[in-house]
Order: sequence, then C-alpha cells, then structure tokens
Amino acid sequence: MNIYEILEDIKSPRRKKVILDCDTHNEIDDQYAIAYVLGRSDVFEVLAMTAEHFHCGKDGDLARGMEECYLEFFRVMEKCGKVGVCPVYRGATTRISEDWPLLRPVDTDASRAIIKHVHEAGETVYILATGAITNVTSAIMLDPTIKDKICVIWLGGNCFEWEDTIDECNLWGDYTAGQILINSGVNLIQLPANGAPGNGTKALFISQTDFEANFIGDSPAVRFFRDELPFEMHDPETEPVYVHVIWDMAAPAVLTLPEAFDFSVIPAPIFADDRHYAFDRSRHKTVYMNKLDPKVILEDMYRVINSL
Repeated sequence: MNIYEILEDIKSPRRKKVILDCDTHNEIDDQYAIAYVLGRSDVFEVLAMTAEHFHCGKDGDLARGMEECYLEFFRVMEKCGKVGVCPVYRGATTRISEDWPLLRPVDTDASRAIIKHVHEAGETVYILATGAITNVTSAIMLDPTIKDKICVIWLGGNCFEWEDTIDECNLWGDYTAGQILINSGVNLIQLPANGAPGNGTKALFISQTDFEANFIGDSPAVRFFRDELPFEMHDPETEPVYVHVIWDMAAPAVLTLPEAFDFSVIPAPIFADDRHYAFDRSRHKTVYMNKLDPKVILEDMYRVINSL
C-alpha cells in the first residue's frame, strides 16, 4: 500500500497485524500501550514484541536498558493474563550511529524477527514503535524488501513549531537510525512529541486523580495499572502532585481511534545533521500528526484495561 492507502486502511475495521517495538522499561507509558493492544484483540493481531534499548542508569548502559525492556514485556503480559500471546525478542544494545561512519545495521534477534514476521504476514504489517528506532531501521537495512510491506507508526521528533531542536528522547536514542528511517521511503506515520499546547503526543497524560477515578475493579491488570505501576518511578518528595505522560498510547490509538487524530500527508521532513528539521518539497511523502484528542484516547484505554 502507498501512504494514501495506508490512511484509508487505518480507518477500516480490518484486523491489523502489528509488531510492538518498545523501550518498555524506560518509563511507565509503554506498559499502558502494550496492555491496550493486548486488550483490543478485535483490532490487533500481535505478531511479535521487540525490545529497544534506552539510556539506562547513570552510566547510560544501553545493554542493560534493552534487557530490562525485554523482561518487562513478560511482566505486562502476566499482569494482563496474556502470557505467551506472541514471541518476544531481544533487540539492539548499541546504536547504528555508534558505528559511524560505516552505518551498518545492528543485527539482532529483534531485527531478524521483524524481517521474518513481515515476510510471513502476507499483508501490510504495522510496526508500533515507541522508543529509539534502531531495531526497525536495522531490519530495513538488512532486508530492504520489507520496506514496501510495512507501515511504521513512530513516536519520534518534536512538532515542527517546537522551540527546541528535534532532539527528543526517542530520536536522541539513535539519531542516525532516525535519519536512515525517514530517508528510506518506508510508509511512515510520525507522531511528534512536544508542540504547542494540545498538539503533541505528550498531551497524553494522567494524574493520580484520573487513574484512581477511572481504573475500576480488582483484576490483576487494574491493580497493577492503578495501584502499583504509577508509583514505581514517582518520588512524592520531589513530585508531590502525581502527573505522568503516557504518550506511547498514541501509537496503538492510530489504529483503534483514527478519528481522534488530525493527519497531513507531507514531503518527508529531514533530520538534519545539526539536529534541526530541514524541508524539501521534492521528497517522498510521509504522514505527520498535527494534533490528537487526548480525552478520546484515554477513555478507551481505561475501558480496555478495566476489561482485562
């Protein structure tokens, strides 16, 4: 499918084959998105989950970050009563950019699994990418033929009008991988992070009052997402008011609630070497999220997790 057909397909009731590529233990937002996907089996057929690295601890240990993400997938599946629903793969422990100037892919179980599952799918596979993009870009570099068989829905970069550079955490995680991805011509839906009020994915946040009022029941999943997970990375002494961004929910919501988003088809922006956006009207087309409706997305998230 081309990018225009992708936009029509996400509105269709067809059950979509997806791969989740997540930095699952970086914060507490991937876990909500994963549970949401597991709870919406009417929309998602999960082919695989792949662990992304993140800058873990004071020493920035990427290998440790990836391993923690890998293990966190199993914890979330257990809490949701979905153990064994799909295979889980370890991903990259280095950045593509660390091999500069050779730009070789990081050949891992995750990148090879992406290639395998895409070729076996027999239809377009949506890759929900909520962290650094090393695994996905590496898979495309290892086997460019998958490029026309996938659509990458990626939380990467800030909104165009944001006052800072596009050096947000997911793009910063492997900037070179982001450059290669956006230059590759792959079908891409970019979900930018920060922007003017209300039109970045970081508009998706919940407070303690929100989740205590909306997570209802006593199932293991509800207890986990209401009573345990929110406080694992919260220090009440430094943050007396609990508010947490769960921007990763935006990626699966593109397929469940496309009406909650405003998209534009644009020439692919350029992630310039100076870490700013550049633009060229002659480039291939990508989809850019202008804004989203946090209320609609969060209401469905609460409903789905309550049902687990």
